[in-house]
Formats: sequence, structure tokens, C-alpha cells
Amino acid sequence: MSSSIVAGVTSVITQYGKIIVLEDDMITSPYFLHFMNEALQAYETEEKVISVHGYSYPTRKPSRKPFSLGARLLGLGNMEKRLDLFEQDGAKLLSELAEQNLINRFDMNGTFPYTQMLRNQVAGKNDSWAIRWHASAFLASKLTLYPGKSLVRNIGIDSSGTHCSKSDCFDGHLSNLSIPVKGIEVIESELAFQAFRRFFQSAGKKDLKDQISGIFQSIARRVRLEKY
Repeated sequence: MSSSIVAGVTSVITQYGKIIVLEDDMITSPYFLHFMNEALQAYETEEKVISVHGYSYPTRKPSRKPFSLGARLLGLGNMEKRLDLFEQDGAKLLSELAEQNLINRFDMNGTFPYTQMLRNQVAGKNDSWAIRWHASAFLASKLTLYPGKSLVRNIGIDSSGTHCSKSDCFDGHLSNLSIPVKGIEVIESELAFQAFRRFFQSAGKKDLKDQISGIFQSIARRVRLEKY
């Protein structure tokens, strides 16, 4: 299944230059497309930026439109040529993370087991392209832009989803204001990293991990492609 998603994304992005990817159980803010399209255009030639994200974790102190390493997926916008960085071999990604002593940082200072999700992919326990995409971007030191306040909400975490049981730990209010794309320094935000880390640390250990793991796996199965 992951190979068909990669092929589909590659086909659309090759034809149109950009792509916005949504799962079929997401609700978007009226300002979602405006933000995504503006950001995709603004950072089209910025080599440090690998993607744009429509979702922000409901942290206590939201960072203002931060950049973060890697490419987590919930309402993703991507640009042509960035897919060249995708490494399909999960074992190779694991080896590089270990060799560069990056496993703890990749796991948000030990607060979320992204590495274990990658190990599970290598072991055939999941077929997630999403965790390999995140690891590929992370190892390449590429950045993803977050909106600061979420523009997309996943309603599949209600026990009806393929991989997720009921949970509200990801819930946050959708932005009711347009979020402009300007004046954002293209560097990793340490404030955002610490906010995300605290969120993972406090949001209900096992439940949170199960939900994110489920989301990463379900993205590998159910995705809708929207041309730019």
C-alpha cells in the first residue's frame, strides 16, 4: 500500500509541481488552503524547507508559525524535488540515526518512540511510508513549517478509524483567523521543539503513543490527493 501512495504523490507532484495531502477524515479551517498555498509558493525555492503542515499540536503555549525538523503528517503540503530525499529502506534510516547519534533527538528527547515505529516498519509490523518520510527529512536536516494554531483537525480518532481508538488528546480549536506567511525565520524553533516535547510527555503516555502510531499507519492506508 505504501508504494502506491508514494507513486500517487510522485505522479501528482511531477505534473503540478506541488501537492496538498489530506486523509479522508479531516476537517479543515476555512483558511487552510490559503495558508498552504501561500506557504508552498513562499518557500518553493527555499532548500531548507521540505514541507508545510496544516496541523499544530495543542500545546499550552503555541509557538508562532514555527519550523520543526522532519515532516510529520496531518494536512501536508509538499513541493517538487523534495521527494527525491525519500529513503524507502527503513533499515538504512535506522542505521543512519544510530550512526549519527540522533535517536534520542528523533524521539523528541525520549518522549515519543518514533524510532520504535521505524523498527516496526522494518520488521513488517506496519507498512507506513509516513514514518520513513519523517525520518528521511529529519536526517537531511530539512524543516517543516507549522501554522502555530491548527488549520486541520482529525476526526478519525473516535474508535471508528482503522488503527485508532477513541482519544481527544490531539483535539484543538481550528483557527478562525487567516494565518499570514511572512516574517518567519527559516531555522528550527527550539521553543517549538520543547513545546512538542512537553505535549508528548504530558498528554497520556501510552494512549498518546498508540494514537500517533495509529495515525502514521492509517496515513499509509487512506489518503486523498489534492492537486495544487
